[in-house]
Amino acid sequence: MNWMSRSPLLENAPVNLEVLNHRFAISLAGSGLAIATLGVFPTLIVALETGIYIEFLVTVVTTILNLLLLVVLLRTYSRAAIIAILAIATISTLFPDNPTVYLSASLALLGAAAFASSPLYIALNYIILIRFSIEAIASAYANPNIILDGQLELYRLTFPIYTLALVSIISRYFILNAQRAAVSAQRSANLLQAGAEIGQASANISDLRTLLPEIVNLLVKRFELYYARILLLDLATGQLRLVASSGDTGSQIAARAEQPIPVGSAGAVGQTALRGRLSVVRADDSASLREGWQLHTQAQAALPLLDGQQVVGVLDAQSRFENAFDAIELQALQIAANQIASAIRNARLITEQVRIAEENRRLFSSAQENLQEIERLNRQLTGTVWERYLNRAEEGTQLSGITLEGKQMLPTAEWTPSLQKAGLEREPVRIQREGEAVIAVPLLLRGEVIGAVEVEVQESISAQEALELTQAVGQQLALSLENARLYEETGYAAAQQQRINAIAARMQQTNSVDELLRIALTELSSALGAEAGAVRLTRVRLDELKTETGRNGS
Repeated sequence: MNWMSRSPLLENAPVNLEVLNHRFAISLAGSGLAIATLGVFPTLIVALETGIYIEFLVTVVTTILNLLLLVVLLRTYSRAAIIAILAIATISTLFPDNPTVYLSASLALLGAAAFASSPLYIALNYIILIRFSIEAIASAYANPNIILDGQLELYRLTFPIYTLALVSIISRYFILNAQRAAVSAQRSANLLQAGAEIGQASANISDLRTLLPEIVNLLVKRFELYYARILLLDLATGQLRLVASSGDTGSQIAARAEQPIPVGSAGAVGQTALRGRLSVVRADDSASLREGWQLHTQAQAALPLLDGQQVVGVLDAQSRFENAFDAIELQALQIAANQIASAIRNARLITEQVRIAEENRRLFSSAQENLQEIERLNRQLTGTVWERYLNRAEEGTQLSGITLEGKQMLPTAEWTPSLQKAGLEREPVRIQREGEAVIAVPLLLRGEVIGAVEVEVQESISAQEALELTQAVGQQLALSLENARLYEETGYAAAQQQRINAIAARMQQTNSVDELLRIALTELSSALGAEAGAVRLTRVRLDELKTETGRNGS
């Protein structure tokens, strides 16, 4: 049995209470040393008078032991040293000729009130009070006249007993209340600190795989839990999956691959997820409720993680102590659970925003690529149609270029160096040629250069003004040229369709195969300006015709 265990009220006391106990133990040891020292000189005088040194030697040994115990307690907090102090004080009380017997008794009772468990406290009180009761009874028997002399002498015999009992009870009461107040204050500080640390972790960490294990370890540390875990609800399967537990990393959780817990299962976790309310299970409850208990678990609290009215997960807290999770602690844990749920919601929102941003960037990049491809195809198509148009223009009488010389307009297709430079660089060019300022700008149509224009600028006109005017005219010229080309292309296509329709009309008027062949070849040659042509009809399949042609070498 642990005779120096804390009182039941202090089983969950934080470690910081040890500091207060340590200081009180040092004071107790110092008091024991002082009391023992006070007894040295009286016992020495008695020993010198009587020649009996036993009491003196006992007092000296007691003093030395108290000194050693004080040294030990100054170095470290030792429960064994406290037990020794109580034992020395109690034994000193049992010596009838001890001059400091009342002081030793008071010291023993104070020490028992502060440090002893309830059985040891009661036992020491019985020992000391019975010792003084026996002494009072012995005095009464030895001197019967004490009782006959009146109540004054009787009170003198019993007063130390009442005093010691009263001191013991009052000390125990005030010490327990002081410890309770210290525990409550420290617990409140721990709960506030836990809430602050959870909030700080939630603000600094957005990745749930890092955030949730951090929060679990904070809860275990601040609430002095034996074990804690967080399970999140998988909406697709309706099951709770472990995402963080005390002492585990994300890789360890994945390696353990714990079975998911169905919502509504018999355990506290499943019931909490189903009902959205906290559940507390203790060791004497049904075994079916003790789901997920660790080896030394004595109490479990399952708290819902709520996003509004929706359960998103469960916080499972387990303790070694059966009387754990009182109302204050449950309220603090629920506040922590609400903070965890808020952190989960924020982290998921951030993840969703990141996903949307990535999707938008992907779509924007794809749109840019598509736009670039469209622009490339437009340039390619524009270049192709204008190349075909200019080739046809060269075959006919249409102009592909014109030059102003003095007051004459001369047709020419040659490109000056400034025109070539503007077309290649796709930007306006300003040069000096034979002392004159020349500005050349490309004619851009849907990003493709279809030509260029240059003018000589007089000195009276600023270069910037001339450049802006030439660019504006060049843009309008490119659009007008495209419109004119389209108009001509439309007329050309209409004329070609008209000719096709005329040829089809002639062929429909003829029923002779020979005449149809002549009409087709004649009209094609006339339309295309061809000087030779041929039409053939075949009696065999094309693959046989190909083989036969190969044998004939034609």
